[in-house]
Amino acid sequence: MDGAPAVYFLREDYAPLWKRVLVDLIDLFVFAALTLTLPVPLWILLPSNSLMIKLTLLVIAAIAVAYFVILKRSRFRTLGYRLFRVRIVGLDGGPPSYTSLVAGSCLAC
Repeated sequence: MDGAPAVYFLREDYAPLWKRVLVDLIDLFVFAALTLTLPVPLWILLPSNSLMIKLTLLVIAAIAVAYFVILKRSRFRTLGYRLFRVRIVGLDGGPPSYTSLVAGSCLAC
């Protein structure tokens, strides 16, 4: 431990479990909608082969990183977080690091 200062939060500062579950369900619904609509131009323009499958998987991975990591860290937040007014903060009270968001997203899978 390097003795870095941390911010302590009250119990009331945490979102209840039901709210976090609804936030995640809304975000999964938005992610599924984006995943089903954005790769469609690839399916129309490219012939069905291994390149198309690889590009589709790349687009889905880019959508996941953009939505669950970059957007969660930004001040705009995801749709679920905005609807329920939930914020993610780091140990210092500021925005979480990209590393912690990527680790959290990987553990949630």
